[in-house]
This record gives sequence, C-alpha cells and structure tokens, in this order.
Amino acid sequence: MGIRGVFLKNFQWTRSSLILGAFTALSLYATEKDHDGVTSAPQQQNGVKSSASKEFMALERDASGSLVRTMGEMNRNGVRETFVNWDEGASNAGLIGQVTWDYSPFRPSAGMPTNPQDLVQPTKRRISEAFANFLNKNMKFCIAAASMPAMQLHVTKAMAAIKKEYGSDYKTQSGSHGLVIDMEMKKSVGDFFSKNADAINKEVQNIAQVKLLHQGIAGDESHHDTSYHAADAMRAIDMSHLLVVKKTKNAKGETVTSTKLWQHNVSSYAERAVDSGQGDSLSDEQMGQHAFWQAYGACLQQKGGAIISYDSQHTGAGMKHQGHMHVSLPYDPPGSYNEK
Repeated sequence: MGIRGVFLKNFQWTRSSLILGAFTALSLYATEKDHDGVTSAPQQQNGVKSSASKEFMALERDASGSLVRTMGEMNRNGVRETFVNWDEGASNAGLIGQVTWDYSPFRPSAGMPTNPQDLVQPTKRRISEAFANFLNKNMKFCIAAASMPAMQLHVTKAMAAIKKEYGSDYKTQSGSHGLVIDMEMKKSVGDFFSKNADAINKEVQNIAQVKLLHQGIAGDESHHDTSYHAADAMRAIDMSHLLVVKKTKNAKGETVTSTKLWQHNVSSYAERAVDSGQGDSLSDEQMGQHAFWQAYGACLQQKGGAIISYDSQHTGAGMKHQGHMHVSLPYDPPGSYNEK
C-alpha cells in the first residue's frame, strides 16, 4: 500500500470540534500582520553580506572573519544566551530567508507570494547561536530526508501505528501519551536514518540552496516570556515555505537544476480534508505536501528540535500553528520554557 492508501485508510484524525477550531483560526490569521515582530526600520535592512562563502546559513562576521556575538540578559532558564546575526539575504549562502505574511492556514495549491506587501525586505536577524548551529547542522539533512518517498511512507505508517495504539485523537492528548509518542517516533525515524544513510546523504549533496519564507524569530507582544521566540531566548522560527533548489547530473554528465516548493498551508489543507472525510478528493501533490511536512517535522524532532504544527503535532497546540511550522531548540532540561 502506497502513501495515499495508508494516508486515507489510517489518518481519520479529526472531530467536529477541531474543524470548527480550524475555521476560527483561519479568520484570526487573516488579520495577524505583526506575528513575530519582524518589521524593522529601513536603515536596519541593509543587506550586509557575510564575508564567508559557501555557508549554509550566513552569519555576520567581523573584519577578521570571527562571528559577531552578543550576550543576552539572563532568561527564565537562568541562561545568558549567546546571539549571532543571520544575514538572511546573503545570496552566496545555502539558506536564504525572507519574511512573508502570505501564509493563510489552508491553501489548495503551492505558490510563492506575489504581492509585495506580503513580503518584508531581507535583513540581518538576531538568533540564538545554539539554534543557528542546530539549523546549520540539521535543516538541509531533514529537507533531503523528508523529500524521499521512502521516508514519507515510513513516517506515515509510523504515525498510523501510533494512533492505532494510543487512539486516533492522540493529537488532543498531553502528558505521558505525548511523551511516549515522541519517543517512539524518534526511535522509528532514527532507525530509518541508519538504514538509509547513503541514500539520504546523496540527496543532501544534491541540494544547492534553500529559500525559507518565514514569520520571524523575535516574538511580538502576544508572546509570553516563556516562548522560545522571547527576546532572551530567540530559539524558534516559524516556517511556511521551503523553496528547494537541486542540482543533479544527467546521463550525459550535464548539470540539471530543478526546484520544488514545499508549502505548509497546502499540507494543512490536505489534513483538514482528511479530517472532514474528504481525503479521496485530494490530489497527489496535496498528499505529497502533507507527507513531506510530516516527515520533515519528525526528522527535526529526531535531531533534537521541537515542532508545533497542525500536521504532525501531538497536542492541541497545533491548532495555533496552521499555515506554518514552529521550529525550536529546547533547553535541556526544559526548565522555565515550554518544551515546544
């Protein structure tokens, strides 16, 4: 049975209350334009380029080539976080970024934003050095792995098995069930990585660049100081679009460039359709988007990150994250900050 069969047979996740909540969230997100405090003065959006070449995530360096670091105030975990600046517009980097407000919770087809008002000029963004290191080390790997049909099918089957054991409504549960599910998924995905290391590494090498459209790092006034978006943590980013550029060789040895857009709200659209019993109407592209984001989230969690996503989150918090995936790096131990 392929991904479509497993998906439609096993992923009957939602109850009527979740559907009502989804439509409520749709109206709320339509007006939320200052989600993560990403608007800044024009003089701060200076597009300074990193002096380093071939970096995946270009971080600001001084004239000697050393990273520019600053120390934050002691946060609720008793940690003085070390911050660096991500130059999200550095064209020579493997990861470039830009904020977009075009991330409505549900959309039937993928497409990059076309309205200039929905895009914020690329700039340098303050970010936890530990979180930047996490993204540098794992983001490209997880995109490569999650792009593989075998990985997508593995995660789809693993999630179906977990739901069969713990109940189809596990996404609204918390406590021990959520922790058990996290541990089981991490082990299952880790086993897959071990068995398919060569194939995944080959996919990693094929990725030339990733453009990440996101909703910011620094939390706005609606965020509590226990959020990983908090100014003294800066360990989270909300991801909505991943435009992946791949370069491969054809039979003649010629370089072939291809692009693929992974868009989170198309995945949310697919999940909502399945929730409401309309899974048979989904296209292969919509099913594929959903399978990718589930696998991507599972990979980031296996690597030590944490995610909140309507598509693969284990608690009701996912209802607040439709149209984007909240990715963070938890403290160990979590302490005063929410684990996710």
